[in-house]
Amino acid sequence: MLKRHLFIGLSILYYLTFSFQVYAQYPNWKNYTEGSLIYEVRKQGNFMWVGTRGGLLKINTTTSETTFYDKTNSGLPDNHVTSIAFDSTGNAWVGTWNGLGFFDGTNWVSYNTENSILPSNGIGDIYVSPQNVVWIGTFGGYLIRIQNSIWTLFDYSSFNMPTAECVYSIAGDNENNIWVGCAKNCILKFDGTSWHTFTLPDSALVYDINVQGDSIWVAAYSCIIKIKDTSITTINGANWGLHNYGIYKTFIEENNDIWVTTGDGVVNIKPDGQKFYYNDTNSSLQCNNVWKIEKDNNGRLWFGTYGRGMARFDGTNWDSPITSACDLLNNDIFQMSFDKNGILWALSSYFDCQGFANSRIISYDQNNNIWKSYSEVEMGFSFPIKDIDLNTILVDSDNNKWFIHDNLIKYDNTTWSIIPYPANYQNMIGTRPYRAGIDMNNNIYISGYPSMLKYRDGIWTYINPKTIANNSLVQNVVILDICGDSSNNMWLICEYDIWSPSHIVFHDLVKYDGTNFTSFHIPVVNQSLPQAIAAEKNGNIWISCMKGNLFKFDGTNFINYWPANDHTDLWRIDIDNKNNLWICTDYGLYKYSINDSVITNYHVNNSGIPYNVVTSIGFDNYGNKWIGTIFSGIAVFNEDSNFYPHPPSDTSTNNESIYPIIFPNPASDIININLSSFTKSELVRISFYDLAGRLIKEMQFVADDILHRINISDISDSIYFVVFNSNSGNKCYKIIII
Repeated sequence: MLKRHLFIGLSILYYLTFSFQVYAQYPNWKNYTEGSLIYEVRKQGNFMWVGTRGGLLKINTTTSETTFYDKTNSGLPDNHVTSIAFDSTGNAWVGTWNGLGFFDGTNWVSYNTENSILPSNGIGDIYVSPQNVVWIGTFGGYLIRIQNSIWTLFDYSSFNMPTAECVYSIAGDNENNIWVGCAKNCILKFDGTSWHTFTLPDSALVYDINVQGDSIWVAAYSCIIKIKDTSITTINGANWGLHNYGIYKTFIEENNDIWVTTGDGVVNIKPDGQKFYYNDTNSSLQCNNVWKIEKDNNGRLWFGTYGRGMARFDGTNWDSPITSACDLLNNDIFQMSFDKNGILWALSSYFDCQGFANSRIISYDQNNNIWKSYSEVEMGFSFPIKDIDLNTILVDSDNNKWFIHDNLIKYDNTTWSIIPYPANYQNMIGTRPYRAGIDMNNNIYISGYPSMLKYRDGIWTYINPKTIANNSLVQNVVILDICGDSSNNMWLICEYDIWSPSHIVFHDLVKYDGTNFTSFHIPVVNQSLPQAIAAEKNGNIWISCMKGNLFKFDGTNFINYWPANDHTDLWRIDIDNKNNLWICTDYGLYKYSINDSVITNYHVNNSGIPYNVVTSIGFDNYGNKWIGTIFSGIAVFNEDSNFYPHPPSDTSTNNESIYPIIFPNPASDIININLSSFTKSELVRISFYDLAGRLIKEMQFVADDILHRINISDISDSIYFVVFNSNSGNKCYKIIII
C-alpha cells in the first residue's frame, strides 16, 4: 500500500471551518495583466471559468458578462490559475502557482505550505468527487485528499515508479476510483484502499485524463492511451493525422465525436472515421498550440490556447471571447519609464506559439485607460521588430522617446524614425548595445562592448573607455550600465578584462563630465558583480550587484548597505522623489529608505506583486510605483493609501504669486481656479477624486490669467483631491467641501 501520512486535528479542521473574510487582500495594490495563456477551462452551470496567466475569469455564457479576479481585487492566492473544480454546493477550488484557493462566491480562503499540509504551493490539478472529496495534485509530485475537513497527504516518491515531478491531471471514474496522471510515463489508480500503477510508453507525458463510460482516455503528449479494465491501447497520433507537436487533451461528446487538442491545432474525429482539422487558418484560433477544451450548456466548444486567448465554436461559426482584464500586450515586462505627459512606456518581450522571441513597445495612458502596442507596421518599419532585442527607454527634455536596439528608434509623439548606428558600430559597442542614458543636454550615451557611442542632432561620437582604465594590460571593456546625475555628469559601470599574466576581471565606477574620465575601483566581494547604478540629487551614487551587494559612493568611499547574509540578485535600482531607493530583484521588490536606513521587501506572499522576478520600476505623478515583472505583467503600488488611482498625499504649499491655484479651502458651492502658473494657452485638465480614488468631476480650461469659477454644489461634502494635468506639469491639491 502507498505510504500515507494522515494529519487529523483541530488545526486541520480550522482551515475549512473558519473562512477568512477576504475580498481584496492588498487594497493599495493593483495588477495589470493579460490572460492570453489559458491553463484551465471549466463549466459551472451557465458560467465558464477560465484560469489564465493573468488571473481567473468567470464568464456568463448567456450574457457574456465577465468577472475578473486577481490577487489584488480578491483573495485569489496567485494570478497564475492552473486548475479549477467545483463541489456539489457550488464552491470553487482554485489551484495556482502559489497556493490553493477556496471561494464560496463571497469569501476566499487561501492555503499554502505555511497554513496547511500542502508540501508545495504549485498546484497541478484539482478533482472533486460526487461525494465532495477534494483531490489536489502539486507540481512537486504530491497528492492531497480533503475528506470531511480532514487533510491527508500521499507521498508516493519512495515507491518503485518513475519520479512524479508533477501531477498534471486527476479524474474519477464511475466506480469511484481515482486516476492520477504523473508528469512522467505512468498513471496511478486508487480504489479507496490500494494503489495500482499503469506504466505507459517511455515518451508519454500525461497532460490529461478523461473518463468516458468504462474507458479512461489519456492525452500523453506523444500519443493517446485508452485504458479499459486492465488492457492498455496506444493510439499513435500519426494514425489520426496528428503531427508530433504534442497532444494535450481529449474530449468526447454525447454523439461520440472525439476532439483532440494539440500543438498543431484541433482535430475532430467523427464516429464514421472522418477527420476535420482546425487551426489558425480556418477558425478563430489565433494560435495552433491548443491546451484546453470545454463545452457549455449552449453546445459551444471553448478552446484555450497557449498564448493567444480563447476560441469558441458552435458547430458552424467561430468567435473569440475576451480573456484579459486589460489590453496589456504581454505579461513579460523588461523596462518602464514615464514621459512628461504621464504616459507609461514599457518594453515587453515574449515567446510566440512557435517559440520565437518577440519584442514590443507598449504605452499606457492611465488617465484615459488606453493601452497601445506598436508593431513594425504601425511604426512604419520594413523590418520585423519581433526579432529585435529592445533594452532601453529614454525620454528627453522635449518629450521625445528613444528606444535602443539594433538601431536607435525615435518617437516624437507623431512619427517613428530609425537612426542607424555608424557603419562600423559593431567594432565600437558590439553586436548589441547594453544600456543607455541621457544627459541634461539631450546627449544620448549608448554603452556596449567594448566602448560607448554618443548621439546628438544627427552626429555620432565614439568614446573609448579603454583609455580610462590606466592599465595597458586591459584587453576588453564592457560598460554594464550608465546614468546621469543632477550636475550633468554621466556615470558608468565598467568591467575590465586583463589576460596577462593571468585572467583578471575588475570593475570601476567611472565619472564622465563630457571631457574627462575619473575612475573609482568598486570593492566587489563574494563575486558580487555590479549590475546597475542610480544617482541621488545630492550627488551620491548607488550601485546594485548580483549576489547581494548595495554600495553607496559618496565621492570618496564605497559603503556596502546590504545585509551580509542576503545573496539576492539586485538587478535594477531607481530613486523616487522622497529619496527612497527601489531595488528590482529575483525575490521581489526592495525599498531602502536612505534617510533612516530601513529595508522593506515586497514579494508575492506579503504584497500585490504577482511574481517575484521584478525587472523594472517607474514612478508616476500620483505617487504610485509601477512594477514590471516576468510572466505576470505590471503591479501598481501606493504606500500612502488603500485605493488607486491616488493623487499624492502631500499637497502643494499654494504659493502662487497672486492667488492660490484653488480657493477658498474649505469651500461650499463655488471654488476659484487660478491657472496663471501654467504655460499660457496650454490645455489644463482638472479632475476631482474622492477618497476611494473614484473620478467625481472633470473639466478642461485653456491656461490664462483669468480666475475661473466652478460650481461644486453637485459634489457631496467630503475631502477630495484635485489634480491638474498639462503638458508643462502636473499638480495636486487637497480640498474640503462642506
